[in-house]
Amino acid sequence: MFQFTIRELVLLTLVVAMGVGWWLDRSSLTSQLKANGIWKLRANLLADQLDQRGWAVTWDDKYVQLEHKESGGTERVHAGNYSP
Repeated sequence: MFQFTIRELVLLTLVVAMGVGWWLDRSSLTSQLKANGIWKLRANLLADQLDQRGWAVTWDDKYVQLEHKESGGTERVHAGNYSP
């Protein structure tokens, strides 16, 4: 039968705990990336639909801008202050 010292058991516990922590962190990051990808897909779908209805949509880190192609009207919204 194997006999382990306290030091070996503590080291084993540390290695297992770090492995589990790393795995949990990676799985959380993966799910966040997937969720962000879904929102990007939906935003692009919305922009395409607005484009078909005569609106040009542009966005950057701070603003979303809608411009009606025929009338030339423009609406610019600060993305950080948006509330529905």
